[in-house]
Amino acid sequence: MGEPLRRCYEAMAEPRVVLAAGAAAISGVPFEGGYAEANGVDAVLPVDVYVPGNPPHPWYLIHGLKTLMDGDV
Repeated sequence: MGEPLRRCYEAMAEPRVVLAAGAAAISGVPFEGGYAEANGVDAVLPVDVYVPGNPPHPWYLIHGLKTLMDGDV
């Protein structure tokens, strides 16, 4: 699914940002090595903010979004 994701990203208007939320988006775990897995979204797209957790805590998501909005990346 890396190529469709890359094409979608390239079709977006500038400025574009990527927030990787959760263990699957960050490192691919628990789906690591699967046929549709890139072992982390940063292998396909440039990631601006990482939000850890599985699932990520809502406060961490808010902090990640605030970081993007403030331009602290």
